[in-house]
Amino acid sequence: MELPVMKYSLQYGEDDRTRPLTEEGLRNRAIVVETLKGRQIDSFLSSPYKRSTDTIQTAADFFGTQIETDERFRERKVGTWESERLVDKKELAYVAAQLD
Repeated sequence: MELPVMKYSLQYGEDDRTRPLTEEGLRNRAIVVETLKGRQIDSFLSSPYKRSTDTIQTAADFFGTQIETDERFRERKVGTWESERLVDKKELAYVAAQLD
């Protein structure tokens, strides 16, 4: 079974659980759908955070699947990595290409 994993995160000062997507995050939802097109998607797993489920909702609608949330996918404090962007767009594109 193939399990593509996508992680995209920017940290801000708002409550993590209820913080909405940024304008960039709203635009990036289409990238998720484009990346996953042509694959068999049976379900989506997400953290329970609003911006996480909002990110994947467009793809879930496209594939006609539900989003299952799990606390184990929640964000954690990561010390000196806090508020750092974990991957840039080139790295994300590279990872997506490796899934093909």
